[in-house]
Amino acid sequence: MRLMHVAYLARVQPDGPATAVFSREEIEGLYLRVTKALPPPDPGPLREAVRLLGRLGGHLGRKGDGEPGMTVLWRGWVRLYETVLALQAGRQAGLIDSG
Repeated sequence: MRLMHVAYLARVQPDGPATAVFSREEIEGLYLRVTKALPPPDPGPLREAVRLLGRLGGHLGRKGDGEPGMTVLWRGWVRLYETVLALQAGRQAGLIDSG
């Protein structure tokens, strides 16, 4: 249900803040998995976060592809939560800095 809400908001309020629907940990996981870098201090608009989620799910994002659909977003969501759980486990074990 939450994913449907995220997809809906990305279509009706694409310029809204990504932090309105994604936690800082989720945004960190998205950037680490897709861009292989830490997120910027301001993660940007919701549209960008949903496109990253789509890329994580296999959406190519070419010029004529349109926005990612629910199936691709779901695949990305599952992969994102694998990353979030790994980050949480690493922090609890003291392997990753909590900063």
